[in-house]
Amino acid sequence: MWAETVGELRTQLLNLNQDWKIGQTNNYETSYHSGRRIAIAVVGGDGNTGVTGFNPPKTAKRRGPITARRIKRNVIGQMPFNLPEFVDPPEDDEQCVTWFYLLKARKEVMYSELSLPVSLGADSRIDQWAVRIILPHVGFTGVAITPVDLDGDDDEPPQIHVDRK
Repeated sequence: MWAETVGELRTQLLNLNQDWKIGQTNNYETSYHSGRRIAIAVVGGDGNTGVTGFNPPKTAKRRGPITARRIKRNVIGQMPFNLPEFVDPPEDDEQCVTWFYLLKARKEVMYSELSLPVSLGADSRIDQWAVRIILPHVGFTGVAITPVDLDGDDDEPPQIHVDRK
């Protein structure tokens, strides 16, 4: 699901024809716009994703050192003095503020939000957000996945046709 979501996000942003690019610095997958200094990474969220409430969402899984550096940049911005981690000039996507497109599927509904992370908790999951933009929910009810074998040829792998009921 993650790879398909990253691919679709990139397709949608590239189709806008507004200088969105694909970022893959250190295998950290983003879509970014260097002029606007915005990068978007796709991440799974917990049960609080896409809803307002007392508890903010957390990432579903622990995040690593690259995410920690991105969050640090979100908080302190680009420092004008040299820090050891910035010896080499950062790639274009690393110079952006990194937003997370959080997703969580629950009970045949996909919940999502676009949020700006500012803190990693003790469990290495993002637990604080400067901004949360809750997106409309998408329902999965009525979606059917049916194999289609048009010519009855058993030597070929089956084709899968996905459509709404």
